[in-house]
Amino acid sequence: MKRKSFTLVEVLVSITIFIIVISTVLDLSVFALKIQQRNLADQYLLNQVNYTMEYISRQLRMAQRDDSGNWIAAGCSYEKITSGIKFINHNGEGEKIFLDDGQIKRGIKDLSTGVETILPVTSDDFEVTYFNVSLAGECDSDTTQPRATIAFGIKKKNSSQTFQFQTTISQRNLDL
Repeated sequence: MKRKSFTLVEVLVSITIFIIVISTVLDLSVFALKIQQRNLADQYLLNQVNYTMEYISRQLRMAQRDDSGNWIAAGCSYEKITSGIKFINHNGEGEKIFLDDGQIKRGIKDLSTGVETILPVTSDDFEVTYFNVSLAGECDSDTTQPRATIAFGIKKKNSSQTFQFQTTISQRNLDL
């Protein structure tokens, strides 16, 4: 009686093919996981930028003109400061948005008591490399609607790739 079985060469060839297929699948899986991690990190950065831009845009759009001159120059809606901008927010408080130690921060000052609170707008996970403000029509001595152009660069800490963002915001209340 003759038994059917595999020879040693056939077994070795089949094991080799199996190892090649499995290693290829594992390499593709590792590659896909790395891409997913990079995409998640980019999405986290974009979420942070979206929050930052929305916060700044909302605050500047709702800013009020300082008629008394208690916080910024009388008759102005915005004032450029070193690495930032000052204005009267929709609650009548003095507010400034500025770059400090690699973070965009906001300072809110109760103009009646003089107490100021400073809080970060951006996460500690990121570094803001620059924060530029350009103003137009900020005082009532001109005939243009107040608007601010905000530009900043942001990167993940310990990364060399900087993403750059810019937007222009005009004040909601007409000031012509």
